[in-house]
Amino acid sequence: VMMIRNATLGLLLLVTAVGCGVRPQNTIATVRHVPVDPKLYQVLLSTARHRAQESGLAADSRTAEGARRLARIEAAALRTAIRDTALDAVAARAGVAITRSEVDATITRVEDAIGGAAALDGQLTAQGLTRNDFRTLTR
Repeated sequence: VMMIRNATLGLLLLVTAVGCGVRPQNTIATVRHVPVDPKLYQVLLSTARHRAQESGLAADSRTAEGARRLARIEAAALRTAIRDTALDAVAARAGVAITRSEVDATITRVEDAIGGAAALDGQLTAQGLTRNDFRTLTR
């Protein structure tokens, strides 16, 4: 429990540091001078927009309501990307790293659980994701 509290406190401190200092050009945000992965942000944003569209909710700037919804989706995607960047930093300081083989093993377990690679690909397509997007999210 103490380790979780310390990690949570560290995460809060890291996220608080976002916006402090100068961001490199074309960077959406930084956490202690570490840029947030733009690929992760784009995948999160794309997935959330796809879910909104599938639900019949407009998430675009053509209407005031759609613009507000889009702004909330963008903010949520950014918060998640910042959180993941902060967690990566905490993990790195603790000597924890996620290997490609661990990600591969996780994806294989998901495939096995839902009926194989083709079933996973079908699910990803239905959600507007590519296999590479899924790998980014899984990591």
